[in-house]
Amino acid sequence: MKLAIFDLDDTLIDGDCASLWCNYLLRKGVLDDEYLEEEARMMALYRQGQLDMQDYMRLFLRPLQKKRTKEVSLWIDDFLQQDILHRVRSEAVKYINRHQANGDQILIISASADFLVRPIARLMGINHILAINCHSHKGRFSGETVGVLSYREGKITRLKQWLKEQTIQPRSSCFYSDSANDLPLLDWVDDAFVVSPEARLATIAQERQWPILQW
Repeated sequence: MKLAIFDLDDTLIDGDCASLWCNYLLRKGVLDDEYLEEEARMMALYRQGQLDMQDYMRLFLRPLQKKRTKEVSLWIDDFLQQDILHRVRSEAVKYINRHQANGDQILIISASADFLVRPIARLMGINHILAINCHSHKGRFSGETVGVLSYREGKITRLKQWLKEQTIQPRSSCFYSDSANDLPLLDWVDDAFVVSPEARLATIAQERQWPILQW
């Protein structure tokens, strides 16, 4: 069995689900323009490889603090219909289907929140995810994260933990991503595939002769 790993944002979907979620909450009146300006500033740092993900998650989870998880789940159902369904990349679906036909294990590893990544993965027929775990207590979001953040080197840490829990060990692995922030995992897997890459990653991919896919 081969393990096929996919990044989510700007790889399987056209856009970043965290930023899209923030815009959705703006439309609902939960957030204001000032919040979105701060979120955009942090996302610029992400693209430059300079983001402190813990800082971002504090900002990201602040609007949900003490909100009921059931209420947010209803929002997410609406969010998927309005903002995600039409952004699923058709070429990504083809690659997922190809791996499934070959009997490969498919895993999404994302630096986005688990409560967003899981339903998006389910929408795409993918059962296994590793994402940033967001803490809840007595049915309400606490505004905190749990465990190692699946960001940069943290993706490798989380993947190794996950592999230890699996009863079947893959014979090889591949990873699809658009971002230079995923260089640690792209280096770690047996086969790296770069998807519609940002400029920094495109240059590195050419130097390392990694396949560049345009989705």
